[in-house]
Amino acid sequence: MRKISQGRSDNGETNSGFVELATDREVRTAIDQIRERGIAFERGEQHPDLRSVAVSVDVDAARAAVYVVAPADRMRGKRFEENIPGLVSNTAKKIATAVSSVRET
Repeated sequence: MRKISQGRSDNGETNSGFVELATDREVRTAIDQIRERGIAFERGEQHPDLRSVAVSVDVDAARAAVYVVAPADRMRGKRFEENIPGLVSNTAKKIATAVSSVRET
């Protein structure tokens, strides 16, 4: 998805993070990449000052997610690309294991 410069929200506030609508093909490609990696990154597409990392938690037919968001200046470089994703992935695995063990009892 591509960013466009600035715009105004419905209440008149300036929002520098408006995102152009993507084509179906672009959305499908992005979703396929997320599925392959098993992790989603948000690099300021929704709000230019924030970044986030998300991992799904799948247990049988149930699905949830672990999602971490922080100011962009605190989530960058190796911390954003490797450390936080590792922590989020490990947390998702622990949650899935815990939910599975509860469901079996």
